[in-house]
Amino acid sequence: MKADKDTKIIALLGNPLGHSLSPAIQNTAFERMGLNYIYIPFEIKREQLGKALASFDCFRIAGANVTTPYKTEVMRYLDETDERARLIGAVNVISCEGGRLKGYNTDGDGFITSLKENAGADPEDANVLIIGSGGAARAIAFSLALSGASMIYIANRTYGKAAGLAEDINRMTGGRAAALHLAYDELKAASDKSDIIVNATTVGMYPNTQAGPIPTEIIRSGQLVCDAVYNPLMTGILKVAADKGCDVLTGLGMLIYQAIGSFKIWTGREPDYDELYETAYKNIHN
Repeated sequence: MKADKDTKIIALLGNPLGHSLSPAIQNTAFERMGLNYIYIPFEIKREQLGKALASFDCFRIAGANVTTPYKTEVMRYLDETDERARLIGAVNVISCEGGRLKGYNTDGDGFITSLKENAGADPEDANVLIIGSGGAARAIAFSLALSGASMIYIANRTYGKAAGLAEDINRMTGGRAAALHLAYDELKAASDKSDIIVNATTVGMYPNTQAGPIPTEIIRSGQLVCDAVYNPLMTGILKVAADKGCDVLTGLGMLIYQAIGSFKIWTGREPDYDELYETAYKNIHN
C-alpha cells in the first residue's frame, strides 16, 4: 500500500516495542482488506504520552493500540472510555473521531476467547492463579471473574497492587479474589488449589527469554498454564509446564483475538483469524 493524503494512521503506543507483532498483523489485515490505513509503532517515554495523544487529530491518527506500560495511565488523557474499560481500569484500544479519544479494552475478551477456542477450557468454576497486576493482568482477572471463575489468586512483586486489584474485583464484580505476596510458600499454596496459572507479566518476553515469573516447582501435572507473552511462542514457563505434562496456552491467541477486536473498533470490519495467526507466527522469535 502507498500512503497518501487520505491514509489513516493507527498508532501503537508503548515502551519497549521491539517484540511487538502488532504492526505486522494489522498492516497485513489492512492490505488484504483493501483499506487505506497504516499501523505505525511509536516507542515513547512516559512524559511524552499526553503530548502524543493530543497530536492524534492533527496528524490523522484514527486510533491506537496501547501496550506496556501505559494501559492504565493512558486513561487520564482520554475524553471517554467504554463501560468494560472503565470496569477493568485499563485501556488497550483507542479510537479518535472528531478529535475525541475513546478508550476500549479487548485484552480480556481476547484472553477468554483464546482460553475457550485454543485451549478448550471453560473458566467457569475454575480456580486461577494470576501473576502480575498491570494492565493485562487487570483485563484477564476481571474477565475471568465475569466469566464465573470460582477463585482468583493474584500475586505481584508489589503486594499493595495485587491487593488493590483483588479488592476492585470483589467490589465491582462480586467475584472472589485474593492477593498474594510473590513468595514461594504463598505461591505453592495457591497453585495447589488452582486449575489454571496465568503469567500476565512481561517476564520471559524476547529478548530476555531466560527469565521466569515464578518458581517452576509450584507447577503440577494436570494444570493449564497460560502466558500472555507471545514472543517467543513457547516461553520458559510454558516449556517447563509442558515437560511436566500440563496443557499450555501461548499468548498468540490472545494477541490475535484482541487485535481482531481492535480492528473492528477502527474499521467496523473483521479480519480473518487464520490469516493474522499465520502472519504473526512467521514473525515470531522461536
